[in-house]
Amino acid sequence: MFTKKSSALLLFLVLALLPFKMASADTSISASSITNPVWTADNSPYVITGTIEIARGAVLKIEAGTEVRFNPGAKLLVSGELDVNGTTDNPVTMTLNMGATSTSGVWGGIEFNSSAVSATMANGQYVSGSIIKNAIIKFGQGIKCTDASPYITGSQILANVTGLEISGTKGASGGYTMDSSATSATSSIIPLYVTNNIFTDNTTAVLINRTNSQSYNLTPAGYSYFGPKITTAYLSNNSFNSNKIGVAVLSGDNNILINNTVKYNAGDGVQLMNTSRGNILERNTINNNKIGVEDASPDAVIIQNNIKNNFDIGLKISQKPNRFAFNNIYKNQNYNVGNQVYNLDATNNYWGSTDKTTIEAGFLTAATSTTATSTVSAGPANYPIIYIPFLTKETNTAAIFDPVIDSYSTSTVLTQVALTGLKPVGTDAYVNGAMIAVDNNSSTWNYNAILGLGDNSYTIYYSDSSGTRSNPLSLIIRRNNTLAAPVLNSYPTTTSSPSLVLTGTKPANTSLLINGVEVGALSAMTAWSYALPLDLGLNSVEVMAKDADGQYSAPIDFTVTRVKLSASDISAQEKIITTKVDAKLALKLAGQLLLQTENNGYIWYINPKDNKRYLVTFDNALALFKSFATGITEKNLNLIPTKESGQKGNAALRTKFKGKFLLRVEAAGQVSYVDLNGYRHDISADNLMANFRALSLGISNVNLRKITVGEVK
Repeated sequence: MFTKKSSALLLFLVLALLPFKMASADTSISASSITNPVWTADNSPYVITGTIEIARGAVLKIEAGTEVRFNPGAKLLVSGELDVNGTTDNPVTMTLNMGATSTSGVWGGIEFNSSAVSATMANGQYVSGSIIKNAIIKFGQGIKCTDASPYITGSQILANVTGLEISGTKGASGGYTMDSSATSATSSIIPLYVTNNIFTDNTTAVLINRTNSQSYNLTPAGYSYFGPKITTAYLSNNSFNSNKIGVAVLSGDNNILINNTVKYNAGDGVQLMNTSRGNILERNTINNNKIGVEDASPDAVIIQNNIKNNFDIGLKISQKPNRFAFNNIYKNQNYNVGNQVYNLDATNNYWGSTDKTTIEAGFLTAATSTTATSTVSAGPANYPIIYIPFLTKETNTAAIFDPVIDSYSTSTVLTQVALTGLKPVGTDAYVNGAMIAVDNNSSTWNYNAILGLGDNSYTIYYSDSSGTRSNPLSLIIRRNNTLAAPVLNSYPTTTSSPSLVLTGTKPANTSLLINGVEVGALSAMTAWSYALPLDLGLNSVEVMAKDADGQYSAPIDFTVTRVKLSASDISAQEKIITTKVDAKLALKLAGQLLLQTENNGYIWYINPKDNKRYLVTFDNALALFKSFATGITEKNLNLIPTKESGQKGNAALRTKFKGKFLLRVEAAGQVSYVDLNGYRHDISADNLMANFRALSLGISNVNLRKITVGEVK
């Protein structure tokens, strides 16, 4: 039998084994300076009644599961080191003390001052120093970092006035960072890493207002920047949702915003002001905000972002970006882009359509709410948006895009050439299999190519930390020796001719190359000439000399534009030089197609009705057919055989329609031509000029110009 004593002992043992702790009393902490404590879940909740300070040299550790409650106005001032180490399942909570006598207002937040221990990071990974990890911070002023850079990760920052404010003036003078050769202040500025956090229901989720512009020299012309870039903040894989403003950058250069989600913010999703420069916006999803991105920041890099379904404008831009490409920008409610930049380079973006009119309807310029339609730009002439070429399908914003290289000379006499380009943040650039020394967190790369004589080959690709690579880009740069360049005589810069005869001189004992192709063999002759075939439009030409050792001269580069003359222009020219008419010749050639072999291979048709010659081009063929064609039924047309059929057909019809065009009235107005042997040739848009050229009889200019020129009115 159990006695009362044994029963009481058993109850004590059972309670001791239960998987919960007995409730503890609040730990109250008043205004004070604290040194080296550890706050634990067991002693929670901690109630802060005033401002408490982590003194210089001191460390406050807050363990997982700890709850800290702040009375209105109370705050945590960090002059030493703060280590908040929650876990995903057991976060640290820092919130307003709802049990305070007065619950009006908010608590004062966490303030890191300039003496606080910043986090040490290596390749984006935390090593030591102040950290806020897996915390819930709500109902306060938020986190303020003044010339301090803790590591903030995995946390929920909810319903604060400003979720995170990054401010400070360390190393600054008059709003600019001082020359780093004169002070070490610049090098003391440490980027603030903010990764994998959720910012929700704050007035502003993140406010960056830290004056640390790139180092400069003051010159009579203004500020001349130099030296390495200084990154203010690195924001990656965060969620900025349902705030009034998502991310606002007032000052502080080279902020990196990458792989973030920015949605449902009442104002701007991302706001980059003109007192900051060089910001990088890459691989972010920016949807369902009033304005997706407002960019007034010079030299911004805006690449591989999804900017969609924003309620006003997707991207409002008022300063020229450094790069703006590979974005998906469409389905924004009013406009995809609001532009205030002259000649905005918006090429290689996807606009949700391949129809130019549709694309241009999504552009708003600074001067007007309407858009002008052109094949290249939209908006009035003073604010065009250059968007061609554009992507024809949505770009994969998670992929490593192919190498992008800035313009460079493919031929030079220099011993080295600087190559520069665009790359994704977080990748390394490789040239000929070797990684080049470029900041992994930069969006640009540069490489000093040392050139040997002749052709120098380079292969460039990007690779991330997992080893995933982009497609390679191959290029060749030719280094020429001091061989004198050829001399080019004068030439017309515009012509309608399909070829242009070029003449000039070259060094003795060299060959001549045009556009990399040898067109004149090596010889002692110095004079040269070459008939250069021309395509319609702009033709780029490079002329070089090459000696017996295979070395090249410096190139001569120029352009020639071949314009297309209208049929009326050509006919008008021929009328002027057609003076002596031979009626017998015209009668003999009636119904014949003639090829003007001595003048661009023009095709002429001798109309049997008036024995005049009419120019035949693809553009005016329809007008000729309407004027000269005779209607015919399909039944009668089939009595006129094609040569390939082997049929004899109807001799009378074949004779009647020799040299004439036939309009097939029962076949949607298709056209056939009967040659002078009585054979039928069916004409289509695809074979029109090829057919006519094959059927044409070659004729000299002298004989052709004995036939009167006619024109279809």
